[in-house]
Amino acid sequence: APAETTSSVRDLVSKRLRGTSALIVLVWIALNISYYGLFLWLPFVLQDREQFSIDVYLLLTLSALSQFPGYFTSIWLVERIGRKPTLAAFLFLGGVSAYAFAIADSAPALAAALFFVGFFNLGAWGAVYPYTAELFPTRLRSSAFGMVEGVGKGAAIGGPYLFGALIDWTGSTVWSLTFVALVMAAGAGVVLFGRETKGQKLA
Repeated sequence: APAETTSSVRDLVSKRLRGTSALIVLVWIALNISYYGLFLWLPFVLQDREQFSIDVYLLLTLSALSQFPGYFTSIWLVERIGRKPTLAAFLFLGGVSAYAFAIADSAPALAAALFFVGFFNLGAWGAVYPYTAELFPTRLRSSAFGMVEGVGKGAAIGGPYLFGALIDWTGSTVWSLTFVALVMAAGAGVVLFGRETKGQKLA
């Protein structure tokens, strides 16, 4: 086999790849902030909705179970319609679901919105992995994954703090959930500037 071209992590911020790197880093930030910001606070959010006579543990179970069909649907769609449209759609619809959850005024609406929050949020994870892997040349793929995972973990740590800070500042979970909705929708917008990788020859 021919010798591989020498590579460096600096290549990820080179003129040719800096746009791609910035795009996918922003998507991972949006996904991590929205997922960990919401789901680590979810028991407290549900307890705050005392106007609804709902079993909190039942709703938590529902939100967990909803993630399985979301993931499987995403796995099917990335091959059916492509990586970029699947990721963008799941991020945007996850944002819509989070906002619907924030403004729900009845127990059925709350339960339905929570189901779709879990469905679309985890589905987005199922799309972001193949999309990230296919955006970068083989010699840089591991470094690129390390970069987005590292930045993503930082966002995962910061997400719950931002969520909690918004609750403290506003005295309500509605604004925190609206923040989650906006972050996911922004992630969808960012994806739209990327390129589709389905069926393309990997570098």
